Amino acid sequence: MNHPSTIIIGAGISGLSAGIHALQNGFDTLILEQAAKPGGVAATWKRKGYQIDGGIHFHMGQRPGTKSYELYRQLGLHIGLDYQPLDTYLRFIDQTSGRFFDVNKDLKQLSAKADVMFPKDTRFTRRFFRQAAKFKNIDLEMEAAPELTDLKSNVKSVWGLGRAIRFMGPTYNQAIKDYAMDLNSSWLRWIFNHLFLPEVPVWFVLMLLGLFSSNQLHTCVQGSLGFTNALVKRFCELDGKIRYNASVQEIITAGDRVKGVRLANGEELKANRVITACDGLSVFYGMLGGNFMNKGSFERHHKWPLFKPVVMVSLGLMADTRELPKFMALRPDSAITAGNINDSGLMIRFTPNQVQGQDQNQTVLTVMAETDWDYWAALRGDPHAYDKEKHKVCEQVIRICEKQWPKLLSGIEMTDVTTPITTWRYTKNHQGAHEGFLPTPQAVRAQIPRTLPGLKGLVMAGQWVQPGGGVVPCLSSGRTAVKIICKDLGKRFVTV
Repeated sequence: MNHPSTIIIGAGISGLSAGIHALQNGFDTLILEQAAKPGGVAATWKRKGYQIDGGIHFHMGQRPGTKSYELYRQLGLHIGLDYQPLDTYLRFIDQTSGRFFDVNKDLKQLSAKADVMFPKDTRFTRRFFRQAAKFKNIDLEMEAAPELTDLKSNVKSVWGLGRAIRFMGPTYNQAIKDYAMDLNSSWLRWIFNHLFLPEVPVWFVLMLLGLFSSNQLHTCVQGSLGFTNALVKRFCELDGKIRYNASVQEIITAGDRVKGVRLANGEELKANRVITACDGLSVFYGMLGGNFMNKGSFERHHKWPLFKPVVMVSLGLMADTRELPKFMALRPDSAITAGNINDSGLMIRFTPNQVQGQDQNQTVLTVMAETDWDYWAALRGDPHAYDKEKHKVCEQVIRICEKQWPKLLSGIEMTDVTTPITTWRYTKNHQGAHEGFLPTPQAVRAQIPRTLPGLKGLVMAGQWVQPGGGVVPCLSSGRTAVKIICKDLGKRFVTV
């Protein structure tokens, strides 16, 4: 396959999904990945006998019969993978007072618990959890590309929202941080701001809680590595090819049509179609040389806020944490002074160590905190200062965790720190953004075109055309890209 008909740039989950659907529809397909392994943001790596999962947190819509479940089936993601429903969405911990608040599945019990803990805000919490229940069993339509939608499909999508349609108005389309601004309890305000991200619309959080309460939020036992490997396996079974360490420098065009790509080593590969499943700004300003960017694309890539970059500290522990919630949000009682970190809320994740042959009582505790790209970019030129700052962050995070879980932290066997520079190095995401555009009320409802005006043969996929990212939207965007190609060719789109 020296001259594949379709080249896909990026072997993250969007690119792999696009590749599988392209092969199922008869296109010779080659994926080019600039890193040494697949996964993109859904990355895993090993340190001192521990496997660190830096990618996927949970999976939505795993109930048979839903659109999400069917998408997973099409991609072979129910073969050899085990999905376990989340029992606790998040445990919120206030380290100063010692209080904690678990978000469990029974929304009525959750509301009653909030009555006791936050008596001055009962009217607010009762209404909120009552509204979340209306999102139970919702089956959202993911095909939001304007190239594929018309009046009929828009009506069908709206109809599919059912009782949730009432939440598309201004009250529930405002950011959750604004919605919770007038709460009497400052701790409850903090909880609401960390139910997902403070900038997301209220209806998005209601949807997550509705899905969670109806057993539609799961974790994958095999982690991001198993999930990504399942996609790669399916792609290769269909005779797809992947080249690693293959960085695309230019998308070759002639007039108004894509002709192929040029790699950083100067090699040229011909193709009739190119699907980009990688950083948006790299496509526009790097691979396309600043051409084909219209007003809408410019507005998005220069004015829309991005996911804030993160520092991630991972600790390998000789401890069994299976009785603890997998995810927690911690408001620490002491500041983190290193790394220019936003320490108002630390996101905690406990995962069993998945390295074969290792002790089953080993756990990876991962702490994620937002930080600033410019701060770490300035340190990058001085390796000694960069490593010293990482060490300081690690020490301060360990102190906070030791205070919260002294027994668990008594046997630290491994430490690892990643920064926005790490994210950028492996994904080339602009400013180390973890998941592209921030899912603000404006962005999350936008229908972003997947094709570019004046350029035939190029389709975009991934988190830069699906604000908010997430597993299902990214997988769906890969399928959407192939649907657009099929439509342009007058070819019937099929799945296997």
